Amino acid sequence: MVNARWRTSSLPARAALLLPALAIAAVATATPSNASSAAPERECQIVLGPAPAAGEASPVLSQKCASSGERLAAPAADTLLMTWYENFNYGGASTKIYGSGGPCDTGGYGIANVGPAWNDRISSFKVFNNCNYSSTFQHENWGGLCFEGYGSIPSRAPITSSLWISSGRFAWDLCDGPPQ
Repeated sequence: MVNARWRTSSLPARAALLLPALAIAAVATATPSNASSAAPERECQIVLGPAPAAGEASPVLSQKCASSGERLAAPAADTLLMTWYENFNYGGASTKIYGSGGPCDTGGYGIANVGPAWNDRISSFKVFNNCNYSSTFQHENWGGLCFEGYGSIPSRAPITSSLWISSGRFAWDLCDGPPQ
């Protein structure tokens, strides 16, 4: 069962969150030399570290894309959290998101900027390893329209620039503004 809804997030309320996240967002927007800025490669992967504190972006530890005809091996000792897709119903180009801190917990993992190759292109996603709650945002650093989802989402409007996944409602709480 898919449980999802749109909400408007409070951009001014996020001001305290933006400054620490900007440095991490710069890392998240960097694309590997073999990645195209116009369109995502067929298969990519990102490894995230645990969020340093509630509401702060997870550090991007590595980011790779396979060349045409190549397949990526899952990173050792990291946990698959999410796979996002270019098309509805889990089709087209994809990126797998891994967590170095293990499965999602109540704090979860946050990506302040999905990068230029994926900005406004994510049309569906699957979640794994306790990452049941998700919030995707229209703008980077968790701003603009917010889409709350529970479980994997087979179709949605492709307007994602940042996102948060967790095992509890914390991901949804971000739609109401940063934690106090």
